[in-house]
Amino acid sequence: MPIAEVVVGDLVVVGPGEVVPVDGRVEGGAAVLDESALTGEPLQVERAAGEPVRSGVVNAGSAFELRASATAADSTYAGIVRLARQASAQGAPLVRLADRYAAWFLPFTLVVAAGAGVLSGSAVRAVAVLVVATPCPLLLAAPVAIVSGLARASRLGVVVRDGAALENLGRATTLVMDKTGTLTVGHPAVLDVLTAPGWTGTEVLRLAASADVLSPRVLAEAVVAEARARGLDLTVPTDVVEGPGRGVTADVGGRRVEVAGCPMRWRTPAGRAPR
Repeated sequence: MPIAEVVVGDLVVVGPGEVVPVDGRVEGGAAVLDESALTGEPLQVERAAGEPVRSGVVNAGSAFELRASATAADSTYAGIVRLARQASAQGAPLVRLADRYAAWFLPFTLVVAAGAGVLSGSAVRAVAVLVVATPCPLLLAAPVAIVSGLARASRLGVVVRDGAALENLGRATTLVMDKTGTLTVGHPAVLDVLTAPGWTGTEVLRLAASADVLSPRVLAEAVVAEARARGLDLTVPTDVVEGPGRGVTADVGGRRVEVAGCPMRWRTPAGRAPR
């Protein structure tokens, strides 16, 4: 079914790895989403039944049902696309200055070229004046630079309001962010491992990384990367059970290990659960 035919109230099934096509609310069970394209946050979030979901985010868990609350044209992602198009269409102050400069410079150039041709008696002199004094480089360079800057920013996930904002950015000396966590490296990383008495950080990390080695979760990738960076020997897990937003549970070397989102728990046959 084409996205354009989705209307308010339709029930849409979003499969694993698919982009949410329209704004809506989660129906039935929970949904695990990657909202980094809209928020810049690398961590996955879980939306319970009834919670709103914006278009443009990626389904990072199992399939879920979405009750559309807006059409594709009125959804969040479509608004971002329109904003980017408007930004590309609007001229920056430098572009408008070049246009005003060309408005009087071009007639002046034609008069000078005609005068050079008449006085010298050679049409070559007139053409030479036109070639040297043409304002085309000025008229083309400014808009091309603005459009290229806007396109480059869009590829990096930054939406610039218009060309004037991009031009002013070159003179900016202070950057103010609207919330904590906006400035990230794009992926989580393990900074430290805290253990209960009787456990070592190396062993806990090895167990967690072994359980997570087959998991596609963002946090799992960080745990496995840290374990491999330390040169730990990981064990291939068995009897792996993973639920959307619930972490992973697996058998690792005779231990039943459960790695949740945060904090993480490791369960042993004796029932001991260090945190």
